Amino acid sequence: MVNHYHFYKFNCLTGEKHSHRLTGYTEYMFGIGLFHFHIYFGTTSFNGHWHMYSGITGLSVKTSHGHKHKIAGRLNIVNSHCHYYENYTHENIEYKGGKTLKRVLS
Repeated sequence: MVNHYHFYKFNCLTGEKHSHRLTGYTEYMFGIGLFHFHIYFGTTSFNGHWHMYSGITGLSVKTSHGHKHKIAGRLNIVNSHCHYYENYTHENIEYKGGKTLKRVLS
């Protein structure tokens, strides 16, 4: 499997009467074939405050057109509160067409 990235975009669980949206791309691929994972990190803001997050994805989950990874964790504590999140990256789809390998991130 070639090195690749996954896009993710989802809301974390509501806490303190608000929610944060996590959006970004995974980084670096570690492992071989379907037995691999990625690291991810970022910041998210809402109404004047922000949280940082980072983690390691779960191993790949095979889908009908490629694979995805589970992302779960907790935003760092700011203003005496934190938020939890759990979702999946978007699917990574790989096609072999002609003489080249085309990657489509959806």
